Amino acid sequence: MAQRKDQRLNNREVSLDSPLKEDTEDTCLSFLPSEERPVDDQLADREAKAIIYGKLRHFRAQLEGKDAVIFDSRLLAEAPVTPREIGGKLGVSRERVRQIESRLKKRLKDYLEEEIEQMDLLQESIVSV
Repeated sequence: MAQRKDQRLNNREVSLDSPLKEDTEDTCLSFLPSEERPVDDQLADREAKAIIYGKLRHFRAQLEGKDAVIFDSRLLAEAPVTPREIGGKLGVSRERVRQIESRLKKRLKDYLEEEIEQMDLLQESIVSV
């Protein structure tokens, strides 16, 4: 046991912040993997969000009347309004609001799938050029 203690005391401790060599600024810490997501992944996420936001705005611009109110109040709102409240404003039942919302979700899904497919085709044509 005394031998182990001597071995531990004789080993030098290395700080993760200390330079690896005298003529370099590289440290042990610089070789450890970062806990942050890679920058290219962060940029790709931002770009994808911007594209989807643009697509949502374009889809929203096509809506009118009850569809627009329900889309804004239920699907885009951070704190969605209840179907009963929307129905009261529009003079329809909450069930009718639910039906319109369901139809809007399907239309939005179809729209985004079509738009994304067009983007994939565009990217493929750019890559092949």
